[in-house]
Amino acid sequence: MANIKISKAKINESDITAKCFRRCLSSLQESFSARLNEDKLLSNIQNEETIIIKEDKRVYGALRYTSLWGEAIFGKETTYQKESSILESFPYNEEGVTYIDYLFVDPSLRNKGHGTTLMKDLFRRHEEDSFLIVLFEDDEIRFFENLGFRPLNQFIINSKNPLNGGRIYVKPFIKEGICSNPAF
Repeated sequence: MANIKISKAKINESDITAKCFRRCLSSLQESFSARLNEDKLLSNIQNEETIIIKEDKRVYGALRYTSLWGEAIFGKETTYQKESSILESFPYNEEGVTYIDYLFVDPSLRNKGHGTTLMKDLFRRHEEDSFLIVLFEDDEIRFFENLGFRPLNQFIINSKNPLNGGRIYVKPFIKEGICSNPAF
């Protein structure tokens, strides 16, 4: 596994990424399967919103993210008021916000650090952002909590989209280092 690479998925990698997704289908939780299908995956790759972990011509996993988090969570019915109430619920300081739509890893390669590697790469790419994800009871909540996510208890999504019944988790941006004091 010395040739493992992480990169934005390219259109010519759609087939091998979809093949990985199909390998994952039987092991995905019901709530996850309701949120993602192959057509959506291919659309996300075309829109350059997906990063993959791969070795040679085999994709091991994928992660989709977007800065259009209000629309991703609430759908077209999003309002500034809904977004603002979420931002006020964690230490938000006008940084960017990145929404993680999904993460999947080939079942035969789980618990080998591939999902963590994808997440850490996203954190590096958006190092000054806060991160949001909607999780369900049957999702791998502990995995995300180990990466620093915590639930926004008052925010459970109840809308007419596939996120119905999910809870928002956040990993807020925390400025570190000598200038971590907000006065600077």
